Amino acid sequence: TCTPITGAQAPVIGVHVDSEDESEVCYIGRLVSVEDDGFYMQELSPDAEWMREVSFFSWDEVSTISMEDSYAQSLLAVAGPAPALLPGDASGLGRAPSP
Repeated sequence: TCTPITGAQAPVIGVHVDSEDESEVCYIGRLVSVEDDGFYMQELSPDAEWMREVSFFSWDEVSTISMEDSYAQSLLAVAGPAPALLPGDASGLGRAPSP
């Protein structure tokens, strides 16, 4: 499982999700918060650009979580630090400020 300590130890994580066509998709990003039913992550695109919104992943859709993956670390090196999130909706999570 993913815990708050995971985010403290790894600046980016890989979240592996099984897709409908039985292939595995990996999302790279920064862990934002952990809930009972899943977690929020600010994603990093394959073009090394930080997404402007957080994404929610439920525990039942995640097959594996990877840390210190060389691909994820390379994306982070190009993208730089994630922008701070602005206050959001009732969840308390929001969007990153536009550049």
